[in-house]
Amino acid sequence: MAHSSLPWQDEAISSACTSRRCTSTSPASPKYFSATLVECENTLLKPNVLFGLDYPVLTPNQWRADFEKINIREEMHPLILKDNVVRLFLLKN
Repeated sequence: MAHSSLPWQDEAISSACTSRRCTSTSPASPKYFSATLVECENTLLKPNVLFGLDYPVLTPNQWRADFEKINIREEMHPLILKDNVVRLFLLKN
């Protein structure tokens, strides 16, 4: 699911958790992530969250600054920004 499923985040979380689908962060700024989405990204959706960006609507610097302000666990940063996509698409590090 792309675009963090705004404005249907709760429905998307339910679907992602029950169907093992991936969700991406594009193009929404992390400041618009619901508290439920942030909690699920830290727990239930941990292996299935992928970074996405709708450049030039949102620049990498803007996204990263907003990402640093939300309650995503430190251990999630590399998973969201790189590791999950490498694993899911069988890429080499």
